[in-house]
Parts: sequence; structure tokens; C-alpha cells
Amino acid sequence: MKVKYIFWIFLFQFLFGIKLHSQTIDSTSIYNALFDSVLTDDLNTDTIVKIDTTFNAYDTLNVFCDCWDNLNIFPYRIGAAPKVPDSLPILLVDSIHKFVLPVYGEILWPYGWRGRRMHKGLDIDLERGDTVLACFDGKVRYAHYNHGGFGNIVIIRHFNGLESYNAHLTKMFVKENEYVKAGQPIGTGGNTGARRASPHLHFELRWKDYPFDSQTIIDFETKALKTDTLIINDKLVKYKPTSKTGRVHIVKQGDTLSAIASRYHTSINYLCALNEIRRNGTLRIGQKIILP
Repeated sequence: MKVKYIFWIFLFQFLFGIKLHSQTIDSTSIYNALFDSVLTDDLNTDTIVKIDTTFNAYDTLNVFCDCWDNLNIFPYRIGAAPKVPDSLPILLVDSIHKFVLPVYGEILWPYGWRGRRMHKGLDIDLERGDTVLACFDGKVRYAHYNHGGFGNIVIIRHFNGLESYNAHLTKMFVKENEYVKAGQPIGTGGNTGARRASPHLHFELRWKDYPFDSQTIIDFETKALKTDTLIINDKLVKYKPTSKTGRVHIVKQGDTLSAIASRYHTSINYLCALNEIRRNGTLRIGQKIILP
């Protein structure tokens, strides 16, 4: 073991020297390799934290330094909110960092307006105790009970700069400042903090506290990303009612919510959320049903 640690020390010194004297080195690639090597080794958590503070090539991109806060749900609101760029491309995954769906289930409530309130994430159906997974590689920024409605929530700052919010958990398996890999269990589903609600995962993706619709990049049916690159701009993060899609279905005699949902490849719950109608409500002939 002593030989192994001596090797690591010399490797860190060598890489750190390159970082100081070369502006052309690919710091992201260096950190990727270093991060994966320590996770597959038998180094303990304390050692990993020391590595992070001693040599963190990814600091040049400020991913884990910019407003890192273990106490506040929304750290960017404490200071001046960052300006939304006109067009900022973000690479979501690469050959090292992968994506894994946090939990597979029906979307009970989509992102968008709920009457006068903005629902800034997705409510995904699950059973109490179902395992919730980290969607991207990253580092846990927040992991404890929140009295603002989230209940037990795990917030992960990811290598791509996004943060995922995983709320209403029954149990949490990770701690703040701990590194996680995509697909790693971070907790179990429940309904902590949710009022009169059945167990579900409230899942959000945010860029510097700006929420956006996770379905922009995630296909929850295929469990895969729709794109490898996300463009951050005002259009993405601007709150907009999801009911204004431009597509409608005119109810005809014999129509049911189940038949309409099947025809347009969506769910009954999604249609109810978009149209603010009840699942067991009566449809009227000529009624307009907004489609996703």
C-alpha cells in the first residue's frame, strides 16, 4: 500500500505542475481520469476529499467551486443571480460520464403551471422504498430534510454544471460533499414533505438555480437522453405554461381520457395536469383537450 500511495503522490505532483505551467492542458480530461481511478481504488472518502482539495483540475471550470453551499437549497439566490447566456452549449455526457434515469415510472405531474403556481419539476410515480439513482456523475451538495416542501432531498452538482433535485425521499444513502456516479443509489422514494400525496419522486434539473423542463433532454419512455448537448438560453429557463402547445383534440361522442391518451401516446395523468381536469371527470362533446 505504501508503494501505491507514493505513486499517487508523484502523479499528483506531476499533474499539478502541468496545471501551473501549461494553459493548454485539458483539465477536464485529467480530472475525469483521476476521478474514475480513485473510485475504482480502495481509497477511503477522506482521501478522496483530500485529493479534491489538493489537486482539483476541474476547479478551472468552477463546477464545484461556484456557490458551493451545503445549507441553502438555492445557493445562487444569496448573491446576484447569474445572467442567462444568449446561447451556452453544455455537453451532458461523454465517453466517461454517463446518464442513468433516476427512476422509471409514469409522470404524474409535468413541468409547468398548476393554476397560478409554477411546478418546476416532474412528479414521477413510484412505490415507497423504490431505489432512486443519480442521473449523472457529480458531487452531493445538499442531503437532509427541507421544511420548505421538499422533505428529504438530495441535490447533486453534476460535472456538466447542472444540478438535479431528488425530493420526498424516505431514506438518503449519500452525504454532502460525497462523489457519486451515474446509476449509484442515492435514496429510496416516498412522500416526505409532500402534503396529502402518494409516494413519488419530485425531480428537477436546474442550471445555476434556473429550473427547466427535464423532458427537454430526457426521454422517460426509452430511459435515454434525447441529446448529448443542452443549449442554455432564456427560452429554456423561462417559465411558460405547458398548456400552450398549440395542439388540441376536440372531444367527440364516445371519447374517453384513456382513448385520447392512447391515441396521442401520452398518459391520462399528463392530460389531466395540462388541462386541469379530474381523472374521473366528465368530458363534453366539443370540449378542447390540450395536448402535450
